[in-house]
Amino acid sequence: MNGPETTTLPMTALWRRHAQQRPDAPAVTVDDDAPVTWRQLHERTNQGARVLAALGARRGDYVVIAVPNSVDFVEALLAVLKVGAVPVPVSADATTAEMRSVIGLTAPAVVIGREAAGLRPIRPMTIASLNPLLNEQSTNDLDDVIAPSYKAPMSGGSTGRAKIIRSGLPAEVTVIDGVPLMALTPAGMTMVMPGPLYHNLTMMGTLNGLTVGNHVLLQRTFDPEITIRQVDRHRAAMALVVPTHMGRILQLPEATRAAYDLTSLTFLVHTGGPCPSRIKQGWIDWIGADHVYELYSATEAPAATLASGRDWLERPGTVGKPVMGEIKILDDDGNPCAASEVGQVWMRRPAGAARTYSYIGASSNETDAGWDTMGDLGSIDADGYLYLADRRTDLILAGGANIYPAEVEDALMHIPGIAEAVVVGVPDPDLGQHVHALVYRSDNALTVDMIRARLTDHLVRYKTPRTYELVDHPLRNDAGKIRRQALSTQRAHRS
Repeated sequence: MNGPETTTLPMTALWRRHAQQRPDAPAVTVDDDAPVTWRQLHERTNQGARVLAALGARRGDYVVIAVPNSVDFVEALLAVLKVGAVPVPVSADATTAEMRSVIGLTAPAVVIGREAAGLRPIRPMTIASLNPLLNEQSTNDLDDVIAPSYKAPMSGGSTGRAKIIRSGLPAEVTVIDGVPLMALTPAGMTMVMPGPLYHNLTMMGTLNGLTVGNHVLLQRTFDPEITIRQVDRHRAAMALVVPTHMGRILQLPEATRAAYDLTSLTFLVHTGGPCPSRIKQGWIDWIGADHVYELYSATEAPAATLASGRDWLERPGTVGKPVMGEIKILDDDGNPCAASEVGQVWMRRPAGAARTYSYIGASSNETDAGWDTMGDLGSIDADGYLYLADRRTDLILAGGANIYPAEVEDALMHIPGIAEAVVVGVPDPDLGQHVHALVYRSDNALTVDMIRARLTDHLVRYKTPRTYELVDHPLRNDAGKIRRQALSTQRAHRS
């Protein structure tokens, strides 16, 4: 008996196949707009690829995309790959200094979305949008060109200095018996992704979803009610989110949440940072433990773990066991840590697999044996389940004690009336550092004294924040990210 038929196809070939087989089926929908069909998406990205080629983009070149969340971003992304270039997604709100840094690192052939003389270094063409140029080009199919890397997102990381994380994977897909296989992206479903497209999770989810032929639902700016309305209206089966999205949706009035039917949501997959236990439990109570999953990996992606809601209920705080590659915990001297002992998380890609990334503008920590670390701290229990503590750069050292901000933030998030909390270390003449908490309230009647009183049941005294700052705005962006070091530095200068 013959085994399954396995082949490798360019992503571009699969997009063309979807357009040929289901031309009028929805491919992309933004907010509550009318969907863009597969025929429309395919033809416009054929035109976009020809525009980029006319501007000088060639296979292997970088193209920077600094476009707000929109169909325009998706079209630019696919057009870049159709010409064989490597997309570099950047926030449309990036500062001039950040844009200069990205351009300096990548020497792109084209910059889409930022039109300013100050951003024109030596050679890239800079255009505000592909749209005005599309009608000059043919919609006919192009020859398939496989980009040598399918993405190269920017990261400030823990250092705050821009670096580019270029994927080691070309823009091609393994296809088994005609079915394309993409990580964490089953075919034949509608997917909700409310995050910014410059963020790796949303961009990768969009590319994966479109490559397997799914209907991708996006938003111009994250809106919690639009997210659950999209699930209801389009009977979405998957959502890729960060804990910030989850928390803000749970903060909606009960009547608003009850107005939408989420029974179609088979997979709520969250990643991108620690999820406060109150938020995790809230989603498990709402849609069921069998539908909530946590993914732990990194943009570099040498390894990954996955935890179901049931895993988390049985082992609170776990991010699961490896589903790709290997993970181990080492102490500061490079020795293996005992079960449940906190150390640095090291990852290794699967045996025989190609290197998953390379840095532009930074140095890798990868060893000769293939082990790599992104600086996260964690532990592995006796059954092989991983638990995260924090990033080493975020660790607070107060009077010789290690304090993990995520643990303190989780305790704060148990207090009714706190919408978001961020904890940083600030200089202390006695302790070296002390814990400082920034708190965004959903209940303005909540005072610092009330917060202090309610933390006594959740934290030992040395972990309890000594100082507080009540803020009137959300603390994390729509990707769930925050520059913790910058916050710490700013507060150090105030003291």
